[in-house]
Amino acid sequence: MDASSKRNKKTRITGLLDNIIPHEKRLGDVPLTKYFTHTCDDFMSMSHQVTQDLKQFSDTPCRYSPHPVYDHYGNGVTKEEAAKKLGLDPNGRLSALLWTYPQIQRLRFTS
Repeated sequence: MDASSKRNKKTRITGLLDNIIPHEKRLGDVPLTKYFTHTCDDFMSMSHQVTQDLKQFSDTPCRYSPHPVYDHYGNGVTKEEAAKKLGLDPNGRLSALLWTYPQIQRLRFTS
């Protein structure tokens, strides 16, 4: 957020909130969250819980807009069907590589 956008009196800053309290606690989370919440004119939250959590940091207005429904993926399939479609052994051992958002950020900035 650019300080000049708050000075020009025309630009409004809406914070889009998916989560206001981090799941993985780190040093500086609270001061940075307070700084962020005080620079926004209003907020849009994707859950009622996040709207409630925001009240710990700010009394700025917050609109609620629920998470989108993910119905475009179609119906689920069994493990056997999925393995067949992927050409994998349904009885074999599978492993998934999962990345967290902070890991992806570090990867992007260090490569």
